[in-house]
Amino acid sequence: MMQYEVTFVREVVNAYGKRCEMPLGTISVRAARSRERAVAAAVKRFEREHRLARWDLLAQTYRLKDIEAEAGTEAPGLPGGLPVRRDQGAACLGIELSQHFLRRAS
Repeated sequence: MMQYEVTFVREVVNAYGKRCEMPLGTISVRAARSRERAVAAAVKRFEREHRLARWDLLAQTYRLKDIEAEAGTEAPGLPGGLPVRRDQGAACLGIELSQHFLRRAS
């Protein structure tokens, strides 16, 4: 049995017209016999948590990560792109809290 993480993502366009991927959530699957079963379990849970009839009504793709793999490689689920980092979505939209911003706000 293998352990996987499935991250559901949606492509967004920021104010500057730059396309990037926004992570919507990561589902951990602790014991799956195959990649296909891990994805099926994660899809079912994602749909249940978000009260969706189909996962692709909210997300556009997903990334599958084999947790036990030595290199920790990530494989694209559907139409590809680069692996998603957890902080990528906020940075894409320009939601970075700098010290300058925090000083101005107080």
